[in-house]
Amino acid sequence: MKCRALRLPAALAGLLLALSLCACGAGEEQGFAGEVLQISDAEVLVSVLPNDPLRAQATQVAFPLDAIGGRENLEATVGDTVTVVYLGPVTPGEPATVDARECGLLQKEFCGVIDRIGEGTAVIEPLATEEIAQEAQQLSISLQQVGDKGFQVGDVVSVTYVRGVVPGSIPQVDARDWGLAE
Repeated sequence: MKCRALRLPAALAGLLLALSLCACGAGEEQGFAGEVLQISDAEVLVSVLPNDPLRAQATQVAFPLDAIGGRENLEATVGDTVTVVYLGPVTPGEPATVDARECGLLQKEFCGVIDRIGEGTAVIEPLATEEIAQEAQQLSISLQQVGDKGFQVGDVVSVTYVRGVVPGSIPQVDARDWGLAE
């Protein structure tokens, strides 16, 4: 894993712009990022993020839950930021609709120095240049979720996580992976 100078929101916007520009034809995969507004038994309603290229076409997009294989394939809850992969054009309307294929939690990344490891957790101090460092001086991650990969105190690591910072005596993030930063 690498710590990149380009932070996720800018990288995501660039990726999604490229997807939007390149995948103009029907049947080609495209994607956007947004915040889940509502989940019913039949449908998911997503507010397109302001920096996403799709925002020029639609502020809200809906798609059937069945299109992504049902509720069991949707980890997100209301308020989560997600990425949606869909085929073909956006159908205008209020809300607009898409032929969704996937909907997953938006993954973010930060780099930091391991402060301590123990009792199934690692405590990491985000690098000062990381946006998340403005929210917390230390972050705890569960080693059960990411695995104990033999890292040591003082190692610089890259952590991939979803959702936001969970407050606590040591704030936590929902880490999905980690590795030595390059």
